[in-house]
Amino acid sequence: MTEEEWEVHRGPKHIIKELEKQKILTSRKTRLFACSCYRLIWDQIHLASIKLFVELAEARADRQIKQTDLQKYRTPQGKPIRNSADEHLRFYAHEILQPRVNPSNIALTTRVAGELKKYNLDMLNEWEDCPEQANLLRDIFGNPFRSIDFDPTWRAATAVGLAQTMYDARNFHAMPILADALQDAGCEDATILDHCRDENGVHVRGCWVVDLVLNKS
Repeated sequence: MTEEEWEVHRGPKHIIKELEKQKILTSRKTRLFACSCYRLIWDQIHLASIKLFVELAEARADRQIKQTDLQKYRTPQGKPIRNSADEHLRFYAHEILQPRVNPSNIALTTRVAGELKKYNLDMLNEWEDCPEQANLLRDIFGNPFRSIDFDPTWRAATAVGLAQTMYDARNFHAMPILADALQDAGCEDATILDHCRDENGVHVRGCWVVDLVLNKS
């Protein structure tokens, strides 16, 4: 994959393969990506157990709980019901509690389930046009074709406070303000500042700029 393809590709599977190839597909970010796929359709999820699994997986990603704490939730009860969005979502939600997450399956499942009237869950094995999920990957992992040298002095109190508040609230509307704070601290890296100020940008937990400010990996 070239950098030009990376920036526009609509298929999470291909993007994930590139991340694996470059050895930057970390466990924490992979889990947060999978969770963010579910949060894209959060208001359409009707089973409380699915939302619980996502919240537990997010807590695990931030090491607020241990992997052993997830053990009792990990065995799926029964098989997914054919063409039932909730049951397919529930089945794959168990996967985000595993020590190793398979993000491609989750990206595809949540994409189709979010538009069940338009798409069919039988398409999962062959359909991979998931632009929203692809954008999530770009936000979380950044551009693997560009090296970012983040100066620790840019972690000024204002920038760290803004980043932490956004991370905790899952509300990233203040990203342009974060850019200002980073610039005030001496950051002139165009890739970082442009990502924060992109009016069409998507930001979720695991956003590569927020993670750099908070010193998360």
